[in-house]
Amino acid sequence: PRWDADALFTAASPFRPGRLDEIMSSDDWSLFQHVAERTRAVFDALERDGAPQEIIHADFILLNCHLSRRGRGWHVGVIDFDDLGWGHFLYDLCPLLGNLADFPRYTALSRAFLAGYRSVRPLPRALERHLPLLMAARHAASCAWVAGIERTSGTGPPVAEHIAMRMDRIRHCLALAS
Repeated sequence: PRWDADALFTAASPFRPGRLDEIMSSDDWSLFQHVAERTRAVFDALERDGAPQEIIHADFILLNCHLSRRGRGWHVGVIDFDDLGWGHFLYDLCPLLGNLADFPRYTALSRAFLAGYRSVRPLPRALERHLPLLMAARHAASCAWVAGIERTSGTGPPVAEHIAMRMDRIRHCLALAS
């Protein structure tokens, strides 16, 4: 898939979520739309600035990291490539950064993560201002994911509880930008 704003937030999503406005409260739907609109604007700006969409993991979370000891250091591997598709590298950083946002030392952890990223690929510091929004976007896209599981298979985590948790995480991520 192409992980653009349509794929993340609309009925055109590969997750096949159906009508999200029907399963969210009006406040949650308003917040979801706010994140979707702002994310679309960031993606548009990235493309205008020449940042192409390239192959991304799209589910790079702590659960999908495999750590192994190698000599005096650690080797990080990544598993679970079922969401692999086209997207912006900046967005691909945000699922893991969203995980780190739950830790008390988030600032130090995110700095270390971004320094490690920069050791292999350039990342202009000016783009960091978009990270809290794109972290929130990942949580919003997870609402589409859980709705799609429920709609297509009748399984998965309880939708209402999952959406409530994701909305809380969206608010938390957006507050990081302040």
